[in-house]
Amino acid sequence: MQLFRPTYEVEECVEAVRKVLSSGWTGQGPQCKQFEESWSAFTKAKYSHFLNSATAALHIAVRMLDLPKGSNILTTPLTFVSTNAAILYEGHTPVFVDVNERDLSLSFDDFKIKAEESCARSALWVHYGGQVSLEFWKMLESKREDFAVIEDCAHASGAYYPDGSRVGSRSDTTSCFSFQAVKNLPTFDSGVICLSSLAMHERAKRLAWLGIDKDTFTRTNTSQNELYKWYYQVSELGWKYNGNDVAAAIANVQLKYLDRDNQVRREIYQCYKKNFEGQSPIALVAHSLESAHHLLVIRVKNRDEVIAALKAEGIAPGVHYLPNYEFPVFRPFYKRGSCPVSEKISSEIISLPNHLQLIRSDIDRVCDLVIRSAK
Repeated sequence: MQLFRPTYEVEECVEAVRKVLSSGWTGQGPQCKQFEESWSAFTKAKYSHFLNSATAALHIAVRMLDLPKGSNILTTPLTFVSTNAAILYEGHTPVFVDVNERDLSLSFDDFKIKAEESCARSALWVHYGGQVSLEFWKMLESKREDFAVIEDCAHASGAYYPDGSRVGSRSDTTSCFSFQAVKNLPTFDSGVICLSSLAMHERAKRLAWLGIDKDTFTRTNTSQNELYKWYYQVSELGWKYNGNDVAAAIANVQLKYLDRDNQVRREIYQCYKKNFEGQSPIALVAHSLESAHHLLVIRVKNRDEVIAALKAEGIAPGVHYLPNYEFPVFRPFYKRGSCPVSEKISSEIISLPNHLQLIRSDIDRVCDLVIRSAK
């Protein structure tokens, strides 16, 4: 049994990709534009730009903070490497904030302490597992107006904020989403950045296309009256982070089913929750109904024994994540003991199978094995 298994609307996706391949234009073009418009309508984001990954979105977002080199940026240690790699890419310093034990998002109390100690002017906040924590809401309500927030929404496609609005809709943050193959909206790999102003949107487009101020489709699909449309300028170096129409064609199909699929994930979570009720050795990481339910994580004291028991029965668990300060590249930025909760739970967390092809008997089987092996 796989930990993750993407579910595609295969016939629709194949037909959409066929049309792109037959069109003669597979790069950044009309399918990307269509997805950007559809995603903005779905999330109520002011502007969206389709990219080749969430990593690209995070890097662009950090660049557009325009901070002096070496600036402190508050972040979580419990995330995929991409989050904090984006900070190092721009020569900044990650300041690791501890997580809260309920949903493994950042702790607002530790956030306040680290913000004051480090004089940080910005933060990267991960919506762990697809859940928008109330800790995030507390942070937004208390932050200074000039304090910049980047939301890492890699797990949170289709999720809601506590006030009922879609994740990605806020005008006071920059949001970065992933459409990698195992995410809630799967392509093969792509992402999107959501922005609140036209100026930021135009700059993000340039940064995603090597700093060039016109994409290739725009330069080659113009009227006869636009003789010099082929001409472009580069005022700031960027990267080759642009999306393409093959991935966007798949994304356009899958977006239509995102709410339906997230509802299935909510039902899966409720099945796990019911099975684990009253099992004191097992702590289920919390999700609200507004969550995208990308990860299903438990905590047990004998993590390695439970993983071994699951693998012995052909079930593939996971660990999300190894704390980033354990990696040599991030170790210089961490002092042992400064994130005690992260240090404690990092040896306890297990991700259990969570995908749309699970049936109730699969969940019951996983839970039975966990209950019998957990101590």
